[in-house]
Amino acid sequence: MTHPPSFVASPILNAYAASTLEIDRRTRDLATGPGLALGPVAVQALIGDVLQRLEPLAREAELALLRDVHPARDGVCCAEPRRLRTVVYHLILRALSMEQAPGHVRVTVELTGHEAHILILSRTPEARLADHGDAARQDLVAPQRLLQAMGGSLVLEPRRAAYLPLCIALPALSAATMRVAA
Repeated sequence: MTHPPSFVASPILNAYAASTLEIDRRTRDLATGPGLALGPVAVQALIGDVLQRLEPLAREAELALLRDVHPARDGVCCAEPRRLRTVVYHLILRALSMEQAPGHVRVTVELTGHEAHILILSRTPEARLADHGDAARQDLVAPQRLLQAMGGSLVLEPRRAAYLPLCIALPALSAATMRVAA
């Protein structure tokens, strides 16, 4: 018996399953563990680290990870570094798991006023999201809780051209704010 492509075991799906368990564990830790240790996080550096870790998986699946690098958009946000890294890793894996080869996932950073936005853009067809049903949105609940605990949010935005954007928004830290905190 053959399974539909969305159920075929692959390194990306295996990594995504493990990442889901890690997100769930970190979400449970919010209720039972010590409070969050929020601090400055260099957004572009964090994105670079995560993409570097995911590149071998993407390449094996014949997918590309694209990163829009804009020095003027490099910002610092206020977050708990390990949890933010876990969330970003998980959400990029999620996008990769829904993408079909030869495809790509694009990650970009936008600074808007007092927020840093990390956009994860995939070309996931609407039909593919419909195939996953409520599970496609349900698996955003734990990452959303982690981001909310850090003063941020997670929004599945309306489609932009060919892309379906997932937006992580976190409080941005300006140079003046960082001098006051120091």
